[in-house]
Amino acid sequence: MAVFKVTEQNWSGKHEKIMLLTFRGKTNDEIASAVGLTNQSITRIRQTPYFRDRLQAMKNAALKKTIEHEANALCGSKARKYLEKSLVTAARKVVRIMKSGTNEQALQFKAAQDILDRMGLKAVEVIETRERVYSPEEVERAKTILSEVETIIARLENKESRFMLARQHTRPIQQDVVQSSATDKGSDVPDEKSES
Repeated sequence: MAVFKVTEQNWSGKHEKIMLLTFRGKTNDEIASAVGLTNQSITRIRQTPYFRDRLQAMKNAALKKTIEHEANALCGSKARKYLEKSLVTAARKVVRIMKSGTNEQALQFKAAQDILDRMGLKAVEVIETRERVYSPEEVERAKTILSEVETIIARLENKESRFMLARQHTRPIQQDVVQSSATDKGSDVPDEKSES
């Protein structure tokens, strides 16, 4: 069967799962149960050269990542202590170059700034905001729209509103609109009866 001749061309999700379970130290029986194959099938798959090469590459990658993590943890505290000792010097250099530095000192300035940044002493970012100035026409148009919206809200919230009645009595809205269009005659302003 093709599943036992493991190659790059026929590598599948089932092979990947077998490899992950093998990497985690599972037994042939546990792997066979998890992927739905026999114990002998798992053994044959695990013995193919391509499978063993991929498994070894996975182990190497995991080992490298573990070593890097350990090294970073070990060196991280030492590096932090060293950077902390350099903070005052870096701050002095930044201030000195800012006051009377030359273009040639740009690299030194950047390096000192990086030390301060890495230790959490970043410069405060100022975001400039400009207030928009509106024309008188825009202000008047906004007031008109606001007034129209307030009128609509008042009509909808009014208990005598034809829209509220339509919803309360579950009558079709079209019937209310036809009846009201005969009485309103296109007026957008609510009559005095409905406001009380």
